Amino acid sequence: MATRMPHDAAHPDAAHAWGERRRPLWPWITLGVVLVLLVVAFFVLDAFARGVARDEIESRLTSALGLPAGTEVEVEVGGGPVLFQLAAGSLDSVDVAIQDATFGRLIGDMDIHAEGVPLDASAPTSLIEVRYAMPESEVAEFREELAGLPLDSIALDEPEIVTSTSFRLFGFPVSVGMGLEPSADAGQLIFTPTTIFVQDQEFSADSLRSAPGFGPLATRLLQQRPVCIAQELPAALVLDTISVEGDELVAHLSAHDAALATFTTKGTCG
Repeated sequence: MATRMPHDAAHPDAAHAWGERRRPLWPWITLGVVLVLLVVAFFVLDAFARGVARDEIESRLTSALGLPAGTEVEVEVGGGPVLFQLAAGSLDSVDVAIQDATFGRLIGDMDIHAEGVPLDASAPTSLIEVRYAMPESEVAEFREELAGLPLDSIALDEPEIVTSTSFRLFGFPVSVGMGLEPSADAGQLIFTPTTIFVQDQEFSADSLRSAPGFGPLATRLLQQRPVCIAQELPAALVLDTISVEGDELVAHLSAHDAALATFTTKGTCG
């Protein structure tokens, strides 16, 4: 009589497959949870490090630029994860917005873009670009440099600073409008007359000087004086351009391989 073999003995592979199917999943679940927690922890730490970096940059800039207490400073740290950047010893890029940044006679909004910002303030930053925008109301601060005559109004009309004045000449009322083109030269803000209207008649600076009876007017009207911008700002920043952009007088400055620690030293004109 033939002996019947047990089912498992007849099919040994089936028992092996069944054991594999019943292998517990909790090690994989645990590993997944750990990985998720590690990722979350990394982003939490990175967000904390980003906040610390922002606060440190704000503190350093406020001190280096000599900004008045209470000046609003907004800092954004760009690039990849901040933890990696800190490990490398520098921040890839930093953008700063400062509202109503005051430097002597200058008041305006300052936007700063910096690249390769080292953790050590005494080490050089690769590139610093600054946009300093003064509103129309603050340009009136330069009224004495814009002309040798008292001005009734000062407005910005891209690309010119437009002024107007009125007075009496030989007993007759005279109205004068003048357009001035701003430019930068050796750290100074220069005003160059472009268009002049006397009683709605257009003159150039040279033609007004030579016009009969307008000599005294031309002499006083065309007494523009430069304004030294460099002495109010860090010497490391080079004044590149100044122009009227919309309703703002905008100065563009830059620095290459300059340390933030040197920003306490002011510039000079000449």
